[in-house]
Amino acid sequence: YTLMIGTNDHRIYKNDAAKMEFFKRFLRQCVSWLALPIKVKARDAGMTYTGSWGNTSVNTFGKNTTQNGATAQATVSGTSVYIGYIIQNYSGAQGQVDVRIDGNLVGSLNSYGVMNTALGASYAGTCARFDGLSAGSHTVQLTVTTTGQIFYLDYIAGTDQAATPKILLSNIIDMTAAAY
Repeated sequence: YTLMIGTNDHRIYKNDAAKMEFFKRFLRQCVSWLALPIKVKARDAGMTYTGSWGNTSVNTFGKNTTQNGATAQATVSGTSVYIGYIIQNYSGAQGQVDVRIDGNLVGSLNSYGVMNTALGASYAGTCARFDGLSAGSHTVQLTVTTTGQIFYLDYIAGTDQAATPKILLSNIIDMTAAAY
Protein backbone atom coordinates (compact mmCIF):
# COMPACT_ATOMS: atom_id res chain seq x y z
CA TYR A 1 0.00 0.00 0.00
CA THR A 2 1.01 3.56 -0.54
CA LEU A 3 -0.67 5.90 1.86
CA MET A 4 -0.29 9.53 0.93
CA ILE A 5 -2.20 11.58 3.43
CA GLY A 6 -1.50 14.76 5.23
CA THR A 7 -0.53 17.70 3.07
CA ASN A 8 -3.99 19.17 2.64
CA ASP A 9 -4.99 18.23 6.18
CA HIS A 10 -1.86 19.87 7.57
CA ARG A 11 -2.65 23.05 5.63
CA ILE A 12 -6.21 23.11 7.00
CA TYR A 13 -5.51 22.04 10.61
CA LYS A 14 -2.00 23.38 11.34
CA ASN A 15 -3.12 26.38 13.40
CA ASP A 16 -5.65 24.46 15.53
CA ALA A 17 -4.12 22.26 18.26
CA ALA A 18 -7.35 20.30 18.88
CA LYS A 19 -7.81 19.51 15.18
CA MET A 20 -4.15 18.52 14.85
CA GLU A 21 -4.65 16.06 17.71
CA PHE A 22 -7.59 14.47 15.87
CA PHE A 23 -5.48 14.36 12.71
CA LYS A 24 -2.66 12.52 14.56
CA ARG A 25 -5.18 9.95 15.82
CA PHE A 26 -6.56 9.50 12.28
CA LEU A 27 -3.01 8.86 11.01
CA ARG A 28 -2.37 6.38 13.84
CA GLN A 29 -5.51 4.51 12.76
CA CYS A 30 -4.32 4.30 9.14
CA VAL A 31 -0.82 3.12 10.03
CA SER A 32 -1.92 0.66 12.73
CA TRP A 33 -4.53 -0.85 10.39
CA LEU A 34 -1.75 -1.65 7.91
CA ALA A 35 1.03 -2.48 10.41
CA LEU A 36 -1.01 -4.85 12.61
CA PRO A 37 -2.50 -7.47 10.28
CA ILE A 38 -3.45 -9.69 13.24
CA LYS A 39 -6.30 -7.96 15.03
CA VAL A 40 -9.56 -8.98 16.65
CA LYS A 41 -12.19 -7.14 14.66
CA ALA A 42 -15.45 -6.26 16.38
CA ARG A 43 -17.41 -8.85 14.37
CA ASP A 44 -14.83 -11.65 14.78
CA ALA A 45 -15.54 -14.72 16.91
CA GLY A 46 -12.60 -13.75 19.15
CA MET A 47 -14.51 -10.69 20.42
CA THR A 48 -16.98 -11.46 23.21
CA TYR A 49 -19.81 -9.18 24.31
CA THR A 50 -22.29 -8.56 27.06
CA GLY A 51 -25.28 -6.31 26.49
CA SER A 52 -26.72 -5.15 23.20
CA TRP A 53 -24.34 -4.46 20.28
CA GLY A 54 -25.27 -3.89 16.62
CA ASN A 55 -23.28 -3.78 13.40
CA THR A 56 -21.81 -0.43 12.38
CA SER A 57 -23.17 0.67 9.01
CA VAL A 58 -20.03 2.45 7.71
CA ASN A 59 -17.82 -0.65 7.51
CA THR A 60 -18.07 -4.45 7.42
CA PHE A 61 -16.20 -5.20 10.67
CA GLY A 62 -17.36 -2.73 13.36
CA LYS A 63 -20.00 -2.82 16.09
CA ASN A 64 -21.69 -0.16 18.20
CA THR A 65 -23.80 0.16 21.32
CA THR A 66 -25.70 2.73 23.36
CA GLN A 67 -26.16 0.50 26.43
CA ASN A 68 -24.57 1.51 29.74
CA GLY A 69 -22.62 -1.45 31.17
CA ALA A 70 -22.27 -3.28 27.83
CA THR A 71 -18.82 -4.82 27.39
CA ALA A 72 -16.55 -5.97 24.57
CA GLN A 73 -13.55 -8.18 25.33
CA ALA A 74 -10.67 -9.72 23.38
CA THR A 75 -7.31 -11.27 24.16
CA VAL A 76 -4.28 -10.01 22.25
CA SER A 77 -0.53 -10.29 22.70
CA GLY A 78 2.28 -7.76 22.88
CA THR A 79 3.78 -4.94 24.90
CA SER A 80 1.27 -2.42 23.49
CA VAL A 81 -2.45 -2.60 22.73
CA TYR A 82 -4.22 -0.68 19.98
CA ILE A 83 -7.96 -0.02 19.98
CA GLY A 84 -9.51 1.13 16.71
CA TYR A 85 -12.81 2.95 16.96
CA ILE A 86 -14.85 5.64 15.23
CA ILE A 87 -15.40 9.19 16.37
CA GLN A 88 -18.31 11.21 15.06
CA ASN A 89 -19.25 14.89 15.15
CA TYR A 90 -22.78 14.15 16.33
CA SER A 91 -24.29 14.94 19.72
CA GLY A 92 -25.69 11.38 20.00
CA ALA A 93 -22.22 9.84 19.57
CA GLN A 94 -20.78 10.71 22.96
CA GLY A 95 -20.50 7.09 24.06
CA GLN A 96 -17.64 6.50 26.46
CA VAL A 97 -15.92 3.32 27.58
CA ASP A 98 -13.50 2.48 30.35
CA VAL A 99 -10.53 0.45 29.09
CA ARG A 100 -9.21 -2.32 31.31
CA ILE A 101 -6.18 -4.42 30.46
CA ASP A 102 -5.78 -7.54 32.59
CA GLY A 103 -8.38 -6.08 34.97
CA ASN A 104 -6.54 -2.76 35.48
CA LEU A 105 -8.20 0.49 34.43
CA VAL A 106 -5.80 2.15 31.94
CA GLY A 107 -7.96 4.89 30.43
CA SER A 108 -11.19 5.78 28.71
CA LEU A 109 -12.27 6.44 25.12
CA ASN A 110 -15.08 8.58 23.71
CA SER A 111 -16.71 8.36 20.27
CA TYR A 112 -17.39 12.09 20.11
CA GLY A 113 -15.23 14.19 17.81
CA VAL A 114 -15.88 17.92 17.60
CA MET A 115 -14.82 18.34 13.98
CA ASN A 116 -15.52 17.15 10.47
CA THR A 117 -12.80 15.88 8.16
CA ALA A 118 -11.27 18.17 5.53
CA LEU A 119 -13.70 16.70 2.99
CA GLY A 120 -16.70 17.24 5.27
CA ALA A 121 -17.30 13.73 6.67
CA SER A 122 -18.77 13.83 10.18
CA TYR A 123 -16.98 10.63 11.25
CA ALA A 124 -13.56 9.04 10.94
CA GLY A 125 -11.60 6.07 12.24
CA THR A 126 -9.24 6.75 15.10
CA CYS A 127 -6.94 4.68 17.27
CA ALA A 128 -5.76 4.68 20.88
CA ARG A 129 -2.52 3.04 22.02
CA PHE A 130 -1.75 1.70 25.50
CA ASP A 131 1.96 1.03 26.13
CA GLY A 132 4.17 -0.39 28.86
CA LEU A 133 2.67 -3.87 29.10
CA SER A 134 4.67 -6.98 29.86
CA ALA A 135 5.31 -9.37 26.98
CA GLY A 136 2.62 -11.98 26.40
CA SER A 137 -1.16 -12.20 26.25
CA HIS A 138 -3.46 -9.53 27.63
CA THR A 139 -7.21 -9.45 28.13
CA VAL A 140 -8.66 -6.13 27.00
CA GLN A 141 -12.15 -5.18 28.16
CA LEU A 142 -14.15 -2.10 27.19
CA THR A 143 -17.10 -1.20 29.46
CA VAL A 144 -19.61 1.43 28.35
CA THR A 145 -20.10 4.14 30.99
CA THR A 146 -22.75 6.28 29.25
CA THR A 147 -26.45 5.74 28.54
CA GLY A 148 -28.12 6.36 25.19
CA GLN A 149 -24.92 7.57 23.48
CA ILE A 150 -23.30 5.62 20.63
CA PHE A 151 -19.86 4.06 21.05
CA TYR A 152 -18.28 2.56 17.90
CA LEU A 153 -15.69 -0.25 18.12
CA ASP A 154 -13.65 -1.48 15.14
CA TYR A 155 -10.86 -3.69 16.54
CA ILE A 156 -8.38 -4.52 19.29
CA ALA A 157 -4.81 -5.52 18.39
CA GLY A 158 -1.53 -6.26 20.15
CA THR A 159 2.00 -5.62 18.92
CA ASP A 160 2.95 -9.31 18.71
CA GLN A 161 2.55 -10.06 15.02
CA ALA A 162 3.68 -13.15 13.10
CA ALA A 163 4.89 -10.92 10.28
CA THR A 164 4.77 -7.19 9.93
CA PRO A 165 4.89 -5.19 6.74
CA LYS A 166 7.69 -2.79 5.98
CA ILE A 167 6.42 0.72 6.62
CA LEU A 168 8.25 3.83 5.56
CA LEU A 169 7.07 7.12 7.05
CA SER A 170 8.16 10.59 6.17
CA ASN A 171 7.23 14.17 6.88
CA ILE A 172 4.73 15.86 4.63
CA ILE A 173 5.66 18.78 2.42
CA ASP A 174 5.39 21.97 4.43
CA MET A 175 2.72 24.37 3.22
CA THR A 176 3.72 28.03 3.20
CA ALA A 177 1.98 31.14 1.89
CA ALA A 178 3.75 30.42 -1.40
CA ALA A 179 2.10 26.95 -1.57
CA TYR A 180 4.15 23.73 -1.57
